[in-house]
Amino acid sequence: MPSPEAEKLARKLRAYRDTHQFTVEEERAQLDELSQRFSLPEGMSTQPVDVNGVPGEWLIPAGCPDTGVLYYLHGGAYAIGSIQSYRHFAGALAEAAGVRVLLIEYRLAPENPYPAGLEDAVTGYRWLLEQGHAPDVISIGGD
Repeated sequence: MPSPEAEKLARKLRAYRDTHQFTVEEERAQLDELSQRFSLPEGMSTQPVDVNGVPGEWLIPAGCPDTGVLYYLHGGAYAIGSIQSYRHFAGALAEAAGVRVLLIEYRLAPENPYPAGLEDAVTGYRWLLEQGHAPDVISIGGD
């Protein structure tokens, strides 16, 4: 059962949503803008990568061994979200878990209807296998 505080927050968010209608483009821009308020953990490096035609980015904690990978699929219901908007969160996950994290810029709807985003997600997993990562060292996460 949610706490009274969580219920109060949920009511406020629903009321805000009901009185403020945003386009998909506006929601994407707001999420990217919000993400600018957060920074990566100290010593975290990023490395852009082409994931068989899908833009991607590695987030690599300082001193991280090359033994495990978290393949993180950002939230947004395949309509909003981006590497930029989830970089700080994925970086925090990378640091906490002590593994490299791969984010991809999967195609978003409505410009790219289902199953485009899902196909990109599968492409990312297959790319990790092609790079020599065994299935038992790849963790998959998302929100």
